[in-house]
Amino acid sequence: MKVKVASSKNPILRLALEEIADKIGSDFDFIILAVSPKYPFSDVSRVAPVIFNVDCSQCIAFSSIDAFSNTEIVSEGVVATVFKFERKGKIKLSYFSELSGSGFDRQAKELFNKLSFDCDCVNVILGDYSDGKFPFVIRSLSTLIEKEDVPVERVCGGIFSTFIEGKKKEKGYMSVEGRIISGGFLALTFEGFDSTIGLSTGAFKAGPVYSVDRALGYEILFLDGKPAGLLPKRILSGIGEESVEPLWYTPLVVLNGDGQPVALRTFKSFTETSIEVWAPVESGVKVKLSLVVVEEILKDTEFVARRVKEKIGFADVCFDFSCAARQVTLEDKAQEELIIYGREIDAPLFGFFTHGEIAPDLSGRRLELHNQTSVCLVMREL
Repeated sequence: MKVKVASSKNPILRLALEEIADKIGSDFDFIILAVSPKYPFSDVSRVAPVIFNVDCSQCIAFSSIDAFSNTEIVSEGVVATVFKFERKGKIKLSYFSELSGSGFDRQAKELFNKLSFDCDCVNVILGDYSDGKFPFVIRSLSTLIEKEDVPVERVCGGIFSTFIEGKKKEKGYMSVEGRIISGGFLALTFEGFDSTIGLSTGAFKAGPVYSVDRALGYEILFLDGKPAGLLPKRILSGIGEESVEPLWYTPLVVLNGDGQPVALRTFKSFTETSIEVWAPVESGVKVKLSLVVVEEILKDTEFVARRVKEKIGFADVCFDFSCAARQVTLEDKAQEELIIYGREIDAPLFGFFTHGEIAPDLSGRRLELHNQTSVCLVMREL
């Protein structure tokens, strides 16, 4: 398979797409576009197929604040990746246009039936946060995968990142088969590929362990019998802050029954009595307060990149789904993570900063919606 990744920051959407088309040419089978919310997304489904000279079934697009064009972080622009299959490879597209306030098990079942868990397939799921609905679909999907005993390492992806200005979160859009959809999700099943998934965390350097006595969805109500909101208040008291951003340097690590880490949770907000995080937490689990250390994150990323490279050998493409909170805590070294992936894996790289990352948990046994991680998917056409 031949893969090209290109970008443009031209403020006019049509000119940005034309600039990318000049870079990548027209000889490809499928194109994925990560489009900044600064552009009029409603024009994407009409303009993109014409400019790239493809059928609308060969082109998808989604909202992304910051996307990856090889080792470059592209803000307020468009990043495209194109695939030209040379042997057995092909892509199957499935999409879901609406997420109801309930019925997540049903939606997860529909998604599960669209996926393929054959040994030569991998499924990439991309979706909007949808006011917190989409993560519950992923949780139900995880339960189904475990129940049906299919390979969990066949699924990964991320949640669209959408523009936030003055605490206002815009809708996430996707363009599929000529339609503009808000609040949905899609799945790309890559058939005829060898693949491997890596998960980088690097955030286990410190912290006491707490029991989550009661949690409802994203809200943690009690830790060790005390109102959960006391924890962030205590952390912030020493630095004189009330905003949530400093807490991104102290994510919560979810532990399994053996006390081993399986996932991370980033603080979203807090009150005097409770904590809200970016992905669901179950009552009865234990969590460890951790501390982000930039050098440890990058060291872990290098370890993960080398491990996936060893598993797959030659790679055609690398996807990276990395948390927006990770971008903040890496500060001026956020691009260095892309450089590590590029150097170690030696393949074109595409991805974006997410509002949640989909991948097997740290034990490799369950599908999880992560926070503050980097999910690396590497593929080679068979």
